[in-house]
Amino acid sequence: WFFAYSQAGGNTPPDGMQATVDGMRAAVPQRVTSGNVAMWAKLVDLAVTLNLKVPSPSVRGWKLTSPETIYGAAQLVTGLAQLDSLTGRSDLSWISPSTLIGALKQPEIANSNYRSLLVYQAAKLLSPTSVGTATPGIDSRLKASTGCPGLPHLLRDSSSDRECDLRTTELALSTADFAFAKAPLK
Repeated sequence: WFFAYSQAGGNTPPDGMQATVDGMRAAVPQRVTSGNVAMWAKLVDLAVTLNLKVPSPSVRGWKLTSPETIYGAAQLVTGLAQLDSLTGRSDLSWISPSTLIGALKQPEIANSNYRSLLVYQAAKLLSPTSVGTATPGIDSRLKASTGCPGLPHLLRDSSSDRECDLRTTELALSTADFAFAKAPLK
């Protein structure tokens, strides 16, 4: 709140801003598990957006037995990449790029462009050469989800959604393997 208020020109007391930053840093889990990965990923994303340094966490691996646990693993990988602490880790061997790519066919992941893109991006971060540019169905789903009223280059999270989704659009544009990201804006 303090950050947004100060960016809008509001007068924020330095101690209030520092207390907010300290509180946010303290809220970021130092050990990531299947139970807290979603919250950890959101806090890391916020910290990176605010240019705040947070330490790289330890990781307690989990079994990748459901779309939710696989999506959680993708959140972990992409969050670690945001912190520049993905390379050289030995505690991620339980996450297989082929498991992530295989999950792209599961409806709970495939029905969301954002989830599909994040899982694909995580697999590619773990092993760029083994994943290659395989985009199982993602290109066609992105194409079907393009074209919000008045904003033809934004994406929806799925073709049935009515609202544009900036987060999905940003992730698609940052993942250059898709025709959507390569198409020139007119």
